[in-house]
Amino acid sequence: MNKEDLNYLTLTEYILVKSKRTGRPYIGKDYTCYFFEVPSEAQKFADTLNKDGDKVELEKAAYYTKNTFCTSFWSYGIEKIHVKKRNKDANIINISKEDTIKKFYNHDGCKHLYRLMDSGSKSEFRALAKETYYSPVIISRRIEKEHPSVHYMYAYIPNDTNKYFILFTTLQEFEKWKFEKWNEDKKEDWKPLEINIRDFGRIRKGSPIVINPANDKQIFTDKDIKKMLSKK
Repeated sequence: MNKEDLNYLTLTEYILVKSKRTGRPYIGKDYTCYFFEVPSEAQKFADTLNKDGDKVELEKAAYYTKNTFCTSFWSYGIEKIHVKKRNKDANIINISKEDTIKKFYNHDGCKHLYRLMDSGSKSEFRALAKETYYSPVIISRRIEKEHPSVHYMYAYIPNDTNKYFILFTTLQEFEKWKFEKWNEDKKEDWKPLEINIRDFGRIRKGSPIVINPANDKQIFTDKDIKKMLSKK
């Protein structure tokens, strides 16, 4: 992002189109988020999206910084920023990994998940299978029948009928969950195992999964996952 683009974004107070489903910027086609200077133009755009359901709301964006536009938005999976100023044509500003603070983000995994939540797109649903996620695991060493062995315990959320095995899109989501678990039981030291949905099948063994249980709470049943992995 060059200086001209940065000034275009940060020197004006805008209205952000925010997703009610993710609590983050709404992600449209081509992984685009939307800013408007004029409230009536923002409302018109929101009304168009909400014809198919209560999808979005408007939020005063104040004066966002470069770090918000580049690092935070990139971590959500956003690749383009649509900016509409008063009496001017819309300007499309691209952001890339090179614009971010140098941390690891699962950009593709997030963009497919959040775009799926916003659009219900089948292509985004299938794209989830191509990405990697983090499964919390405790690795312990035991003696079984006088022989040493390594035991793996994977995190899940139990209910009356099933276990929901946990996956996280990012290490940041994992760390937030781990901090909460650590406060509950300091004896448990969860580690993140990087894994894709296909390989996770040998762990969950037909049980459903939940991605980002604290925030996004996206549940996929065994039937969903088979459909996701299918080539049809």
